[in-house]
Amino acid sequence: MSSIITVLISGFFGLLVAIVTWKLANSREKRNFKHQQIREEIKEYEQMYISVISSIDKTIRIIESRESIDRQIDELSLVSALTNLKGNNVINKKLSEVSDLIFIWSSEYRKGMPKKFGETGLNIVSNMDRKHIKKAEELYPKLMSAINELIKLMKSDLVKMKKDLIY
Repeated sequence: MSSIITVLISGFFGLLVAIVTWKLANSREKRNFKHQQIREEIKEYEQMYISVISSIDKTIRIIESRESIDRQIDELSLVSALTNLKGNNVINKKLSEVSDLIFIWSSEYRKGMPKKFGETGLNIVSNMDRKHIKKAEELYPKLMSAINELIKLMKSDLVKMKKDLIY
C-alpha cells in the first residue's frame, strides 16, 4: 500500500512539475512575443520619423533650388498624415507648426526671388522683392528651430519607447 502511495505522490509531483514548466514556458513565449511586437513598432516609428525629417529637408532644398514642389507636397502630405494617425499629440502639434512655417517661409522666399524677364534668360530684382527676401530671412531661423525641436521630440519619443521595452 505504501508503494502505491509513493507512486501516486511521485506521479502527482511529476504532473505538477510538468504543469509549472509548461506555464513558465508559455509565459516566457508570451513575453518574448510582446517584446518582439514592441521592437517592430519602435522600428516603424523610427522609419516614420526618418521619413518626416527627410521630407522636410527635401522640401526645403527643393524650394531653395526654385524647382517645382508639386510632387514633394504629395509626399510631405502623406508622411504628415501617417504621423497624425500614429504620432502623439505633442509631435503632431510641432509638425503642424513646422508645416505652417514651411508654407509661410516658402511663400515669402519664392515671392522674393528674381523674376524672369521674358525669354532673354535675364532675371529682374525689384525693390518690392526685398521685403519678401527680408521676411524669408527672418522666418528661416524660426523654421530651423522648430524643425530641431521636432527632431528632439521624436528622439525623446523613441527613447521613451525603448525604455518601456526594457521595463
